[in-house]
Amino acid sequence: MANGSLASQNSCASCNSVWAFSKSFNARQLTRLAGFDIIWTSNLLDHLLIQDEDEKLKVHVFHHVKVLENHLTIKNSIIPPELILETMDTLALMIPRADRRVRKWYRQLQRPYVLDPSVLSLEYLKSENRRIDHFVFWGGRLRKLKRAFDDHEPHGPLQWWRDDRKPVQWWTFWVAALVLALTIIFGFTQSVTAILQLMKS
Repeated sequence: MANGSLASQNSCASCNSVWAFSKSFNARQLTRLAGFDIIWTSNLLDHLLIQDEDEKLKVHVFHHVKVLENHLTIKNSIIPPELILETMDTLALMIPRADRRVRKWYRQLQRPYVLDPSVLSLEYLKSENRRIDHFVFWGGRLRKLKRAFDDHEPHGPLQWWRDDRKPVQWWTFWVAALVLALTIIFGFTQSVTAILQLMKS
């Protein structure tokens, strides 16, 4: 892999702002909130690559932690150790073992997709390692993925209910929905009451 091709994705002047990934940014949430399809790949070059086909977003995830760990033990490996460690950090970011719901979700996918169970043995990322500037090789693709995740608007009540990325917007939507529901109920009740009164008279 050409190191420069990945690292150069972070060289733009507009990409210098430093921010950290929230705990809600993970692979499970990508599928639940933003409707992503995850393509589990064995090609490291495709890791975190986004595809937009037929109005459906897809992201490739390289999950072979054991392969990466083996390369760390090989002298003069074709994969630089810095790239290996950072790739493992992206997996710890996307599939955090400390999140019970993510663990359950990943384990349900292990058998049908033959996923590497070692992903769930990766150390949880410390707050300083969740910053975008921590990711030298994969930062460009992570930025694009985060932007696509943030830009996605929920479709349907179920996604609105699940989407807690913007608490103010979430509460505004459900308060408005509650007010609308109560208005309909009270209006229906008044109509029924009026009809009953007419029938009695």
